[in-house]
Amino acid sequence: TEVVNYNSLTSATAGNFIIAKATPTITVTPGTYTYNGSAQGPGVAETNTGGSTSVPTFSYVGTSGTTYGPLTTKPTNAGSYQVTASVITDANYLAASSSATSFTISKKILTIIAEDKSKLYGAIVPALTYTYSGLVNGDAAPSTLPAIITTALASSSVDSYPITVSAAADANYTINYVPGI
Repeated sequence: TEVVNYNSLTSATAGNFIIAKATPTITVTPGTYTYNGSAQGPGVAETNTGGSTSVPTFSYVGTSGTTYGPLTTKPTNAGSYQVTASVITDANYLAASSSATSFTISKKILTIIAEDKSKLYGAIVPALTYTYSGLVNGDAAPSTLPAIITTALASSSVDSYPITVSAAADANYTINYVPGI
């Protein structure tokens, strides 16, 4: 074994030991989002600031045909987006940004149900109506209203005839149809 006697140093020069600020690795881990009429997307809870104590800020932009931003406000509508999180310099870390992270707000399912109708032979066909199941956040109807038709006529024989709804559209909903009779 080797014994070192530190007391034997006769002279030493003082120096500086510098610890530089580190660059944090910022990561965003998106959740699962479905249109609900409210702003949503990754935020502080889904962001790892890599040790930085700075509160991250966000920039959201639409992708793949979705028109949005760049804005600091989370998006509301169904579509494809990217988010970039950034932190400012703090006591130990330099300013940094995450890579652009993709996320999607999926369409909500909207079911349009043709209401069943009846009539007596020879009577006029009653007004055809439908109801919605699945609208959210005060949405009253899809942006393009459905068409509703039947093959029944005033002169139709006694039988059951289909009532069909179709052609509704809305960027925030996947539309399903339930026929009536």
